[in-house]
Amino acid sequence: MKNLIIWGYLSGLGLIGCTDHMDIPCEAEGRATVIHLPASSVPWVERSQVFFFRQLEKGDTLVCRMEIEGPKEDFTTYSFVLPAGYYQMIFIGNGDMKHIRFEGIPSVENGIIDYSDGTQPPDLYFTRNYVQAGETNRIGAGIVILSSRIALTVRNIPSGIERVKVYLRNTVAGISMVLENLPQAAQPSISAEITVTAGSSPVIHLKSLASYPQGGKSFLEVYGYDLQGNPLYRGQSQPFSLGGSEDINISCGFGSTAQKANAFLPDSTEPGDLDFWLIKEE
Repeated sequence: MKNLIIWGYLSGLGLIGCTDHMDIPCEAEGRATVIHLPASSVPWVERSQVFFFRQLEKGDTLVCRMEIEGPKEDFTTYSFVLPAGYYQMIFIGNGDMKHIRFEGIPSVENGIIDYSDGTQPPDLYFTRNYVQAGETNRIGAGIVILSSRIALTVRNIPSGIERVKVYLRNTVAGISMVLENLPQAAQPSISAEITVTAGSSPVIHLKSLASYPQGGKSFLEVYGYDLQGNPLYRGQSQPFSLGGSEDINISCGFGSTAQKANAFLPDSTEPGDLDFWLIKEE
């Protein structure tokens, strides 16, 4: 993974629209800072939130926030005009201000990326760097991946099943800007639902933050419904850990109580630790 490369210099580069969404606008006069963000280390970033926190004798305070596009090209260049000083820059790739908040005075310590409402996060990328506006310097830092991906293959949909719904249980409600998980679970749980056809093997995709609690386990709970919305099948995966960068593939099939203990699924050659059965409701 390539590092972020950050440097600042005195020049007449123009301000690129720092917004006053947090009611803390940038000053019109200041020192230009150029930042190169490498898109090659992330698969896709539509837009990013960038925060600059001015370092104080004790703590810090938010001076400027702006939304930028991408980065979408290798080492995309952005320029910012900031009052002279020493800053922490927080970059949240694919961040959305609907899911970013501050508890109290806007500062790094009080910043939270919040998905407590059960919304699936996008592919979230995070980095924190220190920069002195107006002075040439070079600082490297890697990008941290905050979200995990889970792909559930539901094998061989039987006749009578019209919808499949999956719940991802026990994931954290959010993460702070100092990369500490919130001490609470997402409520409601992350979920996804699809319409299915008999004989198909659809894949259901889910994204989430880390498991709850810290170092804990998450699991999938899956239901198969008939046309009237009655649950005909139900199953639960083995627990697994999510830490922020996993890409997990799980399979489930439809069977009887007697088959539940068998780790093999239809059309599979080897048992998988996370493969499981959906058992018909009695």
